[in-house]
Amino acid sequence: MALRHNVRRGALCMLAAHALFTAMGVLVKDLSATIPVIELMVFRSVFALPVLLAILWRSGLGVGTLKTKRIGGHVLRAGTGIAAQSCGFFALTLLPLAEQTALGFTQPLFVTMLAIPLLGEKVGLHRWSAVVAGFCGVLIIAAGQGRWAASPGRRASGSAPPSRRGCSRR
Repeated sequence: MALRHNVRRGALCMLAAHALFTAMGVLVKDLSATIPVIELMVFRSVFALPVLLAILWRSGLGVGTLKTKRIGGHVLRAGTGIAAQSCGFFALTLLPLAEQTALGFTQPLFVTMLAIPLLGEKVGLHRWSAVVAGFCGVLIIAAGQGRWAASPGRRASGSAPPSRRGCSRR
């Protein structure tokens, strides 16, 4: 199958993916008050199966495409996928949705760092610059959420940021 480059279609697919992941996060957050996390994971997988089958059918590939000679790799990938999904869903039950989303933005940072020892990737200056910029973005999001707010203990130790009282522009 030839590789097709369609930037507009790719961007629209990424926007749709983020919108769908956001909708799933909202549903998990809402439903987790009444349905256990493990059941939500099962429902998510059951609803994903027809989508997977439709993609296989549309591409002209059959279910036989999923056959593998590396069953150990499949089992490892399935195990890490289940662990990641359960951690993500469980985080949604504990954290505010915005905070969990901000933490999710750190994923590319960890992928880049782990690609070096696990995959032998060479990470150059441009990619490290992007990692640092991404981490700064996460810090900005965290600051907007009040993560750097001065607690009584931080104020007493002198490590709290300076107060903004008297600095307003009215």
